[in-house]
Amino acid sequence: KCNGIIPDRYDAKTCRSITYPVIVTYHPSAVLRKKSQSLRGLISGDLVYSRKVVYNEPRLEGVDYRFVKTVEELDQWGQYLLGLYRTRQIPYVSFDSETGGIDDEAGLREFDPKTEIVTIQVAYGIGKAICIPVSHPDGCMNNAVGIAAIRKFIVDVFGEIPTIGQNLKFDYKQVFAKFGYRLPKIVFDSFLAHSMLFAGELPNDLDYIASRYCGLQGYGDVVKERLKKLPKGKKTFNNLPLDQHYLEYSCGDTDVVYRAEPILRDMLHKENLWNPFQNLYMATFVP
Repeated sequence: KCNGIIPDRYDAKTCRSITYPVIVTYHPSAVLRKKSQSLRGLISGDLVYSRKVVYNEPRLEGVDYRFVKTVEELDQWGQYLLGLYRTRQIPYVSFDSETGGIDDEAGLREFDPKTEIVTIQVAYGIGKAICIPVSHPDGCMNNAVGIAAIRKFIVDVFGEIPTIGQNLKFDYKQVFAKFGYRLPKIVFDSFLAHSMLFAGELPNDLDYIASRYCGLQGYGDVVKERLKKLPKGKKTFNNLPLDQHYLEYSCGDTDVVYRAEPILRDMLHKENLWNPFQNLYMATFVP
């Protein structure tokens, strides 16, 4: 087990005793013993991911992720997304944010109103997402005009289009603290849906959901490794470049939720959990 330093099975790990990456997967006997099609799918995905690591291939293929670079572009994107929704081309958008709250031990810190929103991501279809720099030093909207434009985008888009995401309670608080606006139309949270379905028996994190239901793995590996290499106290997204790797990592999370929502929704219906999910989980998780 590489000197016992494998905390999860989703990243390519470089072990102390060897110099090449190791992809953690299930033992083949597990497939024969359990005869599980879902488990076979996970192992197959691991093998595909291994090939991408070995040959340095893109983790995500056939996606259209874009940075929004100017106030004018942001306004155009707002009108475009509203047009898609009003013409019933999309049922919702997927929302996520990256913040400055990363440290050595805990990963994402608890909510802190002083924490900066670095970027905001919005997915509007499978493989389609935008990344909006907010406080990132490489962005050009970290000024009064830019922040006002971002707030208008948030109010216009999320005030009309239903919103889905992963652990949106955190993002809800961040948006309210930064922009003074409460996201009013949150209709689905993949973290809550998965936790209701499996009640702690399976992980509820986005890496697991991406691998199990979407066949997506490792799209955030480069960014995660960059964060680990930053000095203590500097492990924030503000200290990472806004490049293609950042775009793939940040937009990939919203894309995963967009892909997983219909699958998890169908599972909730089949287990007769949809109404409890809506009435108990979704009705009360936003403070």
